[in-house]
Amino acid sequence: MPLRSAAVLLASIFACASCGDYPPRRAPQDLMARGEPIAPVEQPAKAGDMGVVSGRLSLIETFAPAGPIGFERVSLYRDGRAVAEASTDARGAFLFVRIKGGGEYELRVTSDRFAGSRRFLLKAGDAANVDLVVRRAGTSQK
Repeated sequence: MPLRSAAVLLASIFACASCGDYPPRRAPQDLMARGEPIAPVEQPAKAGDMGVVSGRLSLIETFAPAGPIGFERVSLYRDGRAVAEASTDARGAFLFVRIKGGGEYELRVTSDRFAGSRRFLLKAGDAANVDLVVRRAGTSQK
């Protein structure tokens, strides 16, 4: 019986040691839903940096204004092949950094819920803001 008591005592000591006064961790989705940045951007992109592509993903409906689409995957293509992927935040914003080389790029969303794409030119080392408006998957564009 003394061995069992010692084991219980040790277990309770370890359990209490891990119950420190640590602040609760907030998930990135909670921060994004509140509109708070996950990590602050120290300096905006400037000429000479590697390419940066930012934008907002939104849905267009027939008789409604475009609204943001959160937590959807956006792919960046060059010459027909994917070069980067990102997910939108709660407000539909996405960001690609360290894009090497200029040229013609294409943003695509292809999921079971949404579809759409947009082509744009990016100069080497430049920053571009490209908004992408998509439609619900399965709807035709007229």
